[in-house]
Amino acid sequence: VRVLPVLWYNRCMDRCKTKYPIMMIHGLGYDDKAKQLYGFRTGGYWGHIPSILRQEGADVYFGCQDSNGEIKENAAQLYETLLFICRDHNTDKVNLIAHSKGGIEARYMITHLDKGEHVASLTTIATPHHGIASSDKIGKRSKKLQKAFYHSIRTLISLDGGDWFDNYTVCERLSADYMEVFNELVPDVPDVYYQSYACDMKHMRKDLALALFYGVVRVLEGPNDGFVSIESAKWGNFRGVYAGESGKGISHSIATGGRPVSADLHRTGDIAEFYVRIAADLKDMGF
Repeated sequence: VRVLPVLWYNRCMDRCKTKYPIMMIHGLGYDDKAKQLYGFRTGGYWGHIPSILRQEGADVYFGCQDSNGEIKENAAQLYETLLFICRDHNTDKVNLIAHSKGGIEARYMITHLDKGEHVASLTTIATPHHGIASSDKIGKRSKKLQKAFYHSIRTLISLDGGDWFDNYTVCERLSADYMEVFNELVPDVPDVYYQSYACDMKHMRKDLALALFYGVVRVLEGPNDGFVSIESAKWGNFRGVYAGESGKGISHSIATGGRPVSADLHRTGDIAEFYVRIAADLKDMGF
């Protein structure tokens, strides 16, 4: 009787033991370089998620790109990290899990730098593959209002623990018009498995910091996570919408586990379980 729990525990410890290591790629406004260089096992952006993935058998690294860099420059930094992981782990490929803008940078890296040589799979979460159409629509009405929209994004990232940045170009690269051209110039690589998830905030009260954005995007684009619409997040094999274990909603920033808005979310670990299932699925698919 006492042996059964031990056997079950050992089996769970390998639940996320994927064939290839995992590189977690952050989004806009954060920097995980220090955490990677100095060996810190968890970071502010991903919260407790990396630790839990490791407990479940995964080998986890961070992307280490600049917090607010241009897509091409950040893609080059991701490529350096990718090569480092391959050497450090003695492997020929890596699984990428990217959130928000990090997914766009990862796609550019795969297509134009790595060409699929060292990437087995790319999983994107709440990545604006088709841009933030709301900003385009606001810009057509008023450029001043659009700049105010971008300024609010920068302010929220700063208040949320991210790095302040003074570059409107970074935000403009997330527009629907820009991403339409980007998608034409950055086609998927055939040998890489692409999958995506969207998040749904469900209600303005779910995350007061993103309440205004949620309302604007809801009116102009439809269901969203307070920043990225469900439709914009779809790319490759779309695996569905994540709204938390209770289905009551998950915002753009809460989806990374770095800023739980309630003790219940952090205590139950439902966000971490979402990532555990992603890794477990990759393992089952042979990645």
